[in-house]
Amino acid sequence: MPYRKFTNAQKSAFVRAWRASGLSQSAFAVQHRISDSSLGRWAQQYAPQLPVPMQTFAEVEIVEAAALRVHIGATGHVVEVPTGFDAAELRRLVAALC
Repeated sequence: MPYRKFTNAQKSAFVRAWRASGLSQSAFAVQHRISDSSLGRWAQQYAPQLPVPMQTFAEVEIVEAAALRVHIGATGHVVEVPTGFDAAELRRLVAALC
């Protein structure tokens, strides 16, 4: 990816647009052809100046004793999880989708 220089206003605008998009940091960076690591740095740099998005929670529905279904409200994804699925892996999956 060729090096491009962005102003502070442009960096802040990218961070605001990313937070409002509902996309993961990586997906947003690819879509806008910017570096994932740069977007992460900008988010840390401009975080105190930007409002923090409201926390969202996943809705959980017990389908049957063998599985549960997780509805990710922010993205519309639905994940069906079998019994015995690793809880830490489920947390990472839901965090990635939110």
